[in-house]
Amino acid sequence: MHLPVDLAIKLFDHTKVPILTYSCEEWGYEDLALIERVHCNFLRKLFKLRKSTSLYMLYGDTGRYPLSIVMKSSTIGYWLGLLKGDPNKL
Repeated sequence: MHLPVDLAIKLFDHTKVPILTYSCEEWGYEDLALIERVHCNFLRKLFKLRKSTSLYMLYGDTGRYPLSIVMKSSTIGYWLGLLKGDPNKL
């Protein structure tokens, strides 16, 4: 499909990212290399880059962050909410 870049990224963020990060609050501390590989492969195919393109260039030129950062911040927020929450809450 010949979609504009911004639309393809928006579709990825709204369809694939929720699937990849589903329930990451419980397992977000695991090795996230497979999820990063899916994200990087999408970006490389979208911009028609080689596999040898470094991740720093890939993220820097696209202005995106690794999904592991999003997942780890969500995990930390979830656990902080559990620790600081009302102990009498069901």
